[in-house]
Parts: sequence; structure tokens; C-alpha cells
Amino acid sequence: MKSELDIQSGLFLSYLKNIKFSSVKTVAAYGHDLSKFVLFLESKHIYKVGNIHESHIEEFLAGITPGVSSANFSRKLYAIKGLLAYLERKGLSTVKTTIKAPRNHRRNISYLTEEEVRRLLETVKNSHLPYFCPRDTAIITLLLYSGIRVSELTNLKVGDFDNIPGANSYIKIKRKGGDESRLPVNPQITEHIKKYLSKREVTLDQPMFLSRKGSQIKQNTVYCLVRNYLIKAGIKKQKMGPHTLRHTFGTMLRAKGADLVVIQELLGHKKLETTSIYMHVEQRDLENAVTSHTY
Repeated sequence: MKSELDIQSGLFLSYLKNIKFSSVKTVAAYGHDLSKFVLFLESKHIYKVGNIHESHIEEFLAGITPGVSSANFSRKLYAIKGLLAYLERKGLSTVKTTIKAPRNHRRNISYLTEEEVRRLLETVKNSHLPYFCPRDTAIITLLLYSGIRVSELTNLKVGDFDNIPGANSYIKIKRKGGDESRLPVNPQITEHIKKYLSKREVTLDQPMFLSRKGSQIKQNTVYCLVRNYLIKAGIKKQKMGPHTLRHTFGTMLRAKGADLVVIQELLGHKKLETTSIYMHVEQRDLENAVTSHTY
């Protein structure tokens, strides 16, 4: 017979899947982590959620620390905190933990604030070239609100854009290593891609974004394009290129409270360790970051 701990853990995972609409990967990752936590508690003869204490959480996490990365440690911590918050809402437990995610792998990243995003998009919009304005707006918007890499953007074909009237639009991209992903894109991206493609004759196998000469746009061209618009907008960052826009997207998601596994999936990171850079953005920076992201 299942213990109360096991039952409530399963209900929490169902809540993530059916109410929060968390990704399959998020639910699977949390399920794996919580199963280990439940087994640990049951080894201590703790079968009811009301008997969990912070000391149990500390002991569990202390026991796994030598064998996991800081990113995996943080994911386990967030899974436990999520379960505790769920139990508190149901009136089944009041236990909390003050344990914080480790910061030993922190590195500085360059990203834009909400005001800087507005200025950048206004600068592109006011570009004086009638053909390149729609193209460049589509490029900048796609980088900002999907977080794809510049190589993924330049390799896009017209047929990779799946625009379904009255439903979500998607883009199919080839990730590093050859994997394919089908990503949802928000209405801003859809609008600007449709506007750009309407300016030319297209076939499905054509490159999505073309150079001045009508060939597939090069990565270096996109890099220079982004850098020049950032300069024109009066934006100065330690790094001035497409990856700054990718980091902006990751920071948006972090500021909105997205799970680390969700951010990993959307950005196409192979390792959770890579995604963990977004856990270490200072709170005051998060408060100033772009938070108006919509799908």
C-alpha cells in the first residue's frame, strides 16, 4: 500500500502536468527527484507529510551533494520546494526550507532590460530601408522571443515556419548536434515573419532570411546586424551580439518563474549545468529585467 507521502507526491506531479501544463521533461525530472526524496523519508519511517521537518530536507540534500552537479542539486531542491508549496496550499503541511541554490558556477551574462528591448525594437522599426526593416524586425524579434542560436536562425527554411490560423505557430529548428526541435512562437514573431515573407516570392525550401544578394543570410551578417542596431539604440553591454538576445530570453523566462528544465528545453541546452547560469542572476537584476514575455 502506498504511503501518504507517495500519494501526495503523485498528486503534485499530476497537478504540474494537468493544471500547470508543465512540460513532459519537467514532470519526469521532478518525478525522479521526488521519488528519491520519498524513499529517503520512508527509510526514516516517515510516511505522513505532516511529519516532514526541514532537518529531513537538509539531511537528504547533504547526502546527495558529493555526487551531483550544482545544477542537479538545485533541481532537486526546487522539486522539494514545489512539493512543499503544494502541500501548504492543501493545508497538509507548513514546513518550509531556507536552503538556497548553490552559486559556485555563476558567471556574468549580458542581457537587455525591458526599456532596452523597447529601444532596440523602436530603432529597428525606424530603419529607413523598406525591405530590410521587415527582415531585420523579424530577425530581432525571433532572437529576442524564442532564444534560438544565430546558427539555428540562419539555417531556417520557409517551410520550417508552421503558421496555423487561429492556433499557435511553430518553427522547426536544427539544434547543435543535429537534433530537431519544434518550438512554439508568440504572436509578435508570427506577425513579423508573415510581414517579411509577404514582401517576396517564396517557396518552402528557400532560406527564411535572405541577404542583400538574395542568398541565405550568413551568421556574421546577423552578428553585425544585431550589434549595429544595439549601438544605434544607445545600448552598451559587455557583449554585443545575437547571444545577448538569447540571454535576454532566458532571463525573461527566469524572471517569470519558469522551471529550469523548461528553460533548458526551450534553449536547447544538452546539460542542465549550462542552463543554471539563469539561476544566478541577482534578484535586483531580475526585477529590472524583461518580464513582459507572452506566448
